Amino acid sequence: MMRCVNRVDLIERPRVLIVFPWGLGNMVLFTPALAALRAHRPQAHVTLVGFRSVAADVVAGGPLVDDVV
Repeated sequence: MMRCVNRVDLIERPRVLIVFPWGLGNMVLFTPALAALRAHRPQAHVTLVGFRSVAADVVAGGPLVDDVV
């Protein structure tokens, strides 16, 4: 089910979608960029798309991302 997002929601909590199809090593190297994004925009909803299961385990459930798809 899709949820309608109004303009106020996007201003208060912007959404970031990161498409990242590579493996575990690249995810480890990319983690500092996620930390910088979270430090700069702590209120943003960050979703990662295109991860293999092992790479997703590096960040899933942690404070850097909200969703891993």
